[in-house]
Amino acid sequence: QGSNTVSRTANLTGSNWTYTLTEADYKALGQGAVTVSAAAKDLAGNATTQSGPTINIDTLAPNLFGLALNDASDSGTKGDGRTNVRTPTLTFTAESGSQILIDSGNTGIYVPLTSGPTAVLGTGTAQTITTPSQADGYKTINLKAVDAVGNETIRTIKLTVDTTTDAPTIASVTSDNVINTAEKTAGVAVSGTAEAGASVAVTLGL
Repeated sequence: QGSNTVSRTANLTGSNWTYTLTEADYKALGQGAVTVSAAAKDLAGNATTQSGPTINIDTLAPNLFGLALNDASDSGTKGDGRTNVRTPTLTFTAESGSQILIDSGNTGIYVPLTSGPTAVLGTGTAQTITTPSQADGYKTINLKAVDAVGNETIRTIKLTVDTTTDAPTIASVTSDNVINTAEKTAGVAVSGTAEAGASVAVTLGL
């Protein structure tokens, strides 16, 4: 019993009784301290009540939000999830005191984050972490916050790690790479190939 109270009939087998809490019970009791008591009445009508332990109901998942690529690692168009950093920095906010774990390969295996010998804990304000080294390619990185009683929250970010680019090629400007008057008048284009989606800057001069 407590500020919110539920009374239920237990199952008795021999001299042992049990009662399994239901979702409706949790909803009625809410979060916080709950005192357990049991009242028994025998076949002769004798009744007695015994108080038991106080238990704490805490089923609220810890806060974890704002997981994003930090500006310092967002080397592509801002917000496009592309980075040329193999150990990108992520920004997030987690419940103060919660332990932070990372699954950097989307394997379902979470590893506690550390700063030197110290475990990384949520601060309740925006903070950053550096991920383990990533190979080039499309990545799914999962971050988990675990509170003091074991409740968990998981957030996911998807990134493209791209630390290389194809070198551009330059085609012959004219058949002999000499621009004469006629070719100048007709118009001369400089062309070549580059990685799809890349920006290309052309420089002419000595």
